[in-house]
Order: sequence, then structure tokens, then C-alpha cells
Amino acid sequence: MFLAETKTETNQDESAVPKDPLTLYGEIVIKSDEEIKSLLRYKKKVRAAIGGLFIERKPKVEMTEEEKTKRNKKLSSAIVEGRWDDVESMINEDEDVITEAIDSDGNSILHIVVGIGHNSFVSEMLSKIKDIKLREMRNKNGSTALHIAAIVGNTEGAKLLIKRKKNLLATEDNKHETPLHKAFENMHLDTVEYLLKAADEVGRTDNIPQPIDVKKGSKLLANAVSAKQFDLAKELIQKYPQFAVEGDEVLMAIAKTFPTGLDHWQILIYPIFFCYSFLIMFPVAALIHSN
Repeated sequence: MFLAETKTETNQDESAVPKDPLTLYGEIVIKSDEEIKSLLRYKKKVRAAIGGLFIERKPKVEMTEEEKTKRNKKLSSAIVEGRWDDVESMINEDEDVITEAIDSDGNSILHIVVGIGHNSFVSEMLSKIKDIKLREMRNKNGSTALHIAAIVGNTEGAKLLIKRKKNLLATEDNKHETPLHKAFENMHLDTVEYLLKAADEVGRTDNIPQPIDVKKGSKLLANAVSAKQFDLAKELIQKYPQFAVEGDEVLMAIAKTFPTGLDHWQILIYPIFFCYSFLIMFPVAALIHSN
């Protein structure tokens, strides 16, 4: 009886003593077969949890400006050369670098990988960035990563960004221009087409300012006709009919693309036709409503 009571008291005393990491590790290992199998299925998480018991985390040491400059140069080189392991290693050393500007233009890692078209890197970076940060991450021009995708014509990169954060479509830079503006300005037909469709899908078309430069819009429309991207040409005229009557570039593009004439085409929708003169709008309306 005395021994039993003594044992109970001893157990109570032992439970009150904090367990050291090695003891905890032993308890994790000594489990049933089923529990061990479960731990093995999630081995990465288990390793991280156990490792945290033994590794004493050192307080973060702030880098000097000189150290940051050196680090950023190495980081930029690794990005350009496609050395993702090195990029990830530097990110793991200092996670704040993910959202920081790493070049003189204020571009982040995400801006750069989007700009050079490393879309596998784009996916990796998006997995590390919180949604709320995407709109806040801007360079000195106020450009988001989606602005950069539009400027360089990285349509696949734009898809990844919009899938993650749709309201990037309506985000304006320092000149109050959206990514759609930038795609227009730089004549990237595929990117323009995708951004227009994406804007329709998320219901933001009305919230996106009209492209300011009609002359550039007209040139873009002419390029779409010349490239025989008629779906895009149709969409451009439906949304921005003023492009069709700015100068003669569109008519010239139609004449070169269809030298045999337009007599066999059908005009199916009349509002655009009546908004502009018959001579100017006939070939354009015929183009967008042809079979």
C-alpha cells in the first residue's frame, strides 16, 4: 500500500516536470504501428516538428544596406539564370525578401520572373506570397506584376496572376493605367485578348478605364486584322468602335488581308453600321459579322 502510494506520488511529481526535447522525441517514436505509418505519410511535417525541438532559433539579424545590395545582386543573377534552388535558398534565409524591391527600379522577385517569362518561377513565388500583398507589391512606376506581364506580353504569366488575384485587373499604376492599357500600348494581341475575356468573366469591364490613346487602339485593331485574329478584331470593335474610324490603318489592313473584296460578306448587326458612315464602317462591320 505504501509502495503503491509512493509510486503514485512519484508519477504525479514526474508529470509536473517539463519534458526535455529528447524525451519528447522518444515519445513520438514509441507509437503504435498505425501511428508510425501515419507519421511517415506526413514525414515532412514530422521532420519539421521534431527539428524545431532541437534547433534553437536565432533572432533575425537586420542586414546592412551594403549586405542587402550584395544579396540582391546574387538573387537577380540567380533569377535571370534560372537557378531556382539558389533563389529559394536565399528566400529561406530571409523571407522578407519575397516582397522587397531587389533592383533600382523597385521590382520584386515576382516582377522580374514575370518580366523574363520564367512562369514556373511565377507559380513558385505565388505559393509563397499572401493574397493581400499582390496588389501592394509595386515598382517605382506603380506597376504590379500583372502590369509587367501586360507590358512584355507574358500571357501565361498573366493567367497565373489573375487566377490568384482577380482584382489585379482593375489596379492602376502611377499613370492611372491598368494592365489592359499596357497590353494595348505594347501591341500584344494575345495578351489583350486574354485580358478582355478575363475582365468580362469577373465583371470588371465597366470598371476598367477605356484605353486613352485611340490611335494606338486603331493600330492594334489593324494588327489584329493583319494577323487574322478576327475574334479579337470583333471584340475590339464591339468594345471600342472608335478604333475603326481613326485614320485609315484598319481599312488598309482589311484591303491587304482580303484583296478580292468584301461583297460576299454579310452584315448581321446594324447599330455599329448606323453609328458611322456607310463608306467607312461597311468593311469593318462586314469583317466582324462575316461567316
